[in-house]
Amino acid sequence: MTPLRRRLQSLESRISSDRPKVIFIMPYVVPSEPLSGLSATFQGNVYTFDGSDLDGLLIDAQSFIEASMTSQCEVLSVTILH
Repeated sequence: MTPLRRRLQSLESRISSDRPKVIFIMPYVVPSEPLSGLSATFQGNVYTFDGSDLDGLLIDAQSFIEASMTSQCEVLSVTILH
């Protein structure tokens, strides 16, 4: 199994260097399971995003986080809300 550090470095290298990097650490989501949103932990604070479209929720979270970032790379812990 590849160490998490090496996986993160691999992900970082695939993303354009001219924009901040946001890496989501999240559980597997069964596509057929309904969801009501997600919460993301960012710099010690928890932010909640409401909705039922996972891709849209991740885009919303990423846009919000990128506007608030103080470093080039942030790792977010995500919890799916059912």
